[in-house]
Amino acid sequence: MASVVTTIATNPGWPDYSVFRPHPPAPRLLEWMADSRQRTGALLGDLSGAHWLGPQLASINPPQWELGHLAWFWEKWLLRGGDILRNSSALLPDTDVLYDSMAVPHASRWRLPLPSVRATWDYRGRGAGSGT
Repeated sequence: MASVVTTIATNPGWPDYSVFRPHPPAPRLLEWMADSRQRTGALLGDLSGAHWLGPQLASINPPQWELGHLAWFWEKWLLRGGDILRNSSALLPDTDVLYDSMAVPHASRWRLPLPSVRATWDYRGRGAGSGT
């Protein structure tokens, strides 16, 4: 939590979403999700080649895995209501196996059979375009 507070304190333009209790209404959450997706696109949009995996460090995830993980979170919590057991309704095969950070050891994320970068961007887009 301290690192999040430090990040917010050093980036005053970033909203602190943790202060909202009870949780805001769905339209506000969707607005925040859209903002998050725009920022992610801006951060990752210029990567190419080997930059998608990057160096293997204990403090970061490979950007290609992270993009899929973010899309998986959207799908898991918004489209499937948090039900990981409904993999049959997943938008892309094996996403629960590839992107669940509680089940996928950090060091293995550089060696997973990830979908291509294009397929991962498409996966991200399909989740957002589902009307949620």
